[in-house]
Amino acid sequence: MAKKGQIDVTISVKVMTGKREEFIQAIRSLKGDFVKKVKVGKPILYQKIDDRTVFSLVCELGNEEDLKVLEETEEFKVLMGALKVLCQESDIRYSYVYRNEPAQPWMSPEPESGETEAGQDLDLSGPEPPEWQH
Repeated sequence: MAKKGQIDVTISVKVMTGKREEFIQAIRSLKGDFVKKVKVGKPILYQKIDDRTVFSLVCELGNEEDLKVLEETEEFKVLMGALKVLCQESDIRYSYVYRNEPAQPWMSPEPESGETEAGQDLDLSGPEPPEWQH
């Protein structure tokens, strides 16, 4: 049976020089509260291998209602404030993730002769990068 799509919130940042540890501490202190208050998968923090000041925080949400709840939490507001103080750059992206959903015509190239028509199960899950360890 196909899983329904979910929403991923990806917060990408470049932390200011000298603020890396403070940023990591802020994420650690808030991440447990997100999971308790919102239907969110375990938030995962990634660090760029060749630049220890570039991070991405990914949260998996069940649906748009969960996203609204997340954005209204005090913890999310505190995180947004911390990003303003600790980061040179920040970007927040909201993405629908489809895993094992039937392909939509706009998701698939036109089938060539002998290929299966659009509408077959499309598995976009793929391997995920390893969780950043602190």
